[in-house]
Amino acid sequence: MTLQPLQLKSILFLVVAVAIGPVVASWAFLRESSPSPSTAVLWAIVVVAAITDVVLGGSLLRRSLTIGKDEITLKTTFYARTVKLVNVTGVEKIRPGSAEDVIGMRVNGLGLPGFRSGWFKARSGGRVFADLTAGDYLLISAGSQPKLAVGVRDAAATLAFLQQHLASGQGCATPPTSTARTD
Repeated sequence: MTLQPLQLKSILFLVVAVAIGPVVASWAFLRESSPSPSTAVLWAIVVVAAITDVVLGGSLLRRSLTIGKDEITLKTTFYARTVKLVNVTGVEKIRPGSAEDVIGMRVNGLGLPGFRSGWFKARSGGRVFADLTAGDYLLISAGSQPKLAVGVRDAAATLAFLQQHLASGQGCATPPTSTARTD
């Protein structure tokens, strides 16, 4: 069960906002100051922006969804969340922007155009942990609250697998691919 891939616009936004944007803004600001900015200051800004880009880029590579015998673990950027399968009370496929869409304002995490990762306020109350790109996502609830929102490549197969577990009332059989990472 593979997570949806990142969109090109998310990656471009990250590069422009984190690496190029601060360098250009600093250069423009320092150019107007007198005396003229030193080359060392501009290189320091470039190095800090590049390090930040590498850290953020590396965190995007750790995204994974693991469905084990007893739990579901979603790892995304800087955070991870595990939900015990015995606590799962519902799984449904949600279309972003529909009346059923529960993702609200970001509380703690990363929000790029086409990519949302981390903790978000749920419109139904509480907080939901999400890893979403474009398209439909699966909403996994525990009790009366949504807990995980995850965009997977094959939402229908993942939904059927999890619903089968809920219907059986037993531990979850090992899925065909227990751990999937994005490429």
